[in-house]
Amino acid sequence: MKSLLFQPQEHSKIELIAMRLLFALVLVDVIPSGLTVQPLTMPVGLAGMGLDLSWLPRAMPVLKACSWPVLLLYVSGRLPAVTTSLLLVVTVLVGTYVNSNGSIKHHHQVVSLILLAQCLWHWWWLLRHRRRDPSGPDDPLQRDRWAAFVSQQAIVAAYVVTGITKVATSGFFGWIKAAANYPVQLRKTNLQAAYSRADVQTAAGSGLESWLVAHPAASNAMLGAGLVLELGAIFALLGRRWSFVYGLLLIAFHAMNSVFMNLNFRWHNQCLFIFLILPPMIAAGRRFVRRA
Repeated sequence: MKSLLFQPQEHSKIELIAMRLLFALVLVDVIPSGLTVQPLTMPVGLAGMGLDLSWLPRAMPVLKACSWPVLLLYVSGRLPAVTTSLLLVVTVLVGTYVNSNGSIKHHHQVVSLILLAQCLWHWWWLLRHRRRDPSGPDDPLQRDRWAAFVSQQAIVAAYVVTGITKVATSGFFGWIKAAANYPVQLRKTNLQAAYSRADVQTAAGSGLESWLVAHPAASNAMLGAGLVLELGAIFALLGRRWSFVYGLLLIAFHAMNSVFMNLNFRWHNQCLFIFLILPPMIAAGRRFVRRA
């Protein structure tokens, strides 16, 4: 059945279980069994507020072991408010520690943002249910459909905020115009890093990087299209077809940036597939089987 605009899709139980299972596998990758001991030279987030995280590398084996039963409960749909809270705390601590050594990485953020959205939703649902009718039935299917929807909203919000930040900083057309300079800046950064390591192969640069330096108009078009894609990410919430198409476009956008800027978008792409692309695929597959 078709859902109303900007309303949760009517996911089947199979879709919801598949999303929880695959997202749990992402969390298995996100939560490491160990962390390299490093000086927190540039603390950010909670560490920047004074929280001492020097104990975290020693505690990671225990946290990893404890995460397994929590993840199993998460996949089963049991105690969702508790499981998402615990997983959120661990991913935020890990992301904060990794990003506090002066080298900021953004791939943890989308995972923690999704968990934050799910956590807030499940606690709100639980408190609302208890307050209105403690003896009334709880509808786990509708609850989990909304959990998937707030996860999609969290993903979309990350892209829209990124686009708005760019426009607020340089203006829409100003940012697109300045995009021609980004390949040159990236080339200078890569050359500096390569020569400091005597890395001849890196100094040669990628073919796409060199091509964009030689063709600034192409850089304007490619990065400008990316800005439009970020600002329009809210359209992914319009329904299954929109989420499927927009998920594919965002993954293609990440693939271009990975080649161009050597950035890691693995968890972004996995979350896009899980929450935007997979549900329409399962629904289409079920329709095909019923008609066969």
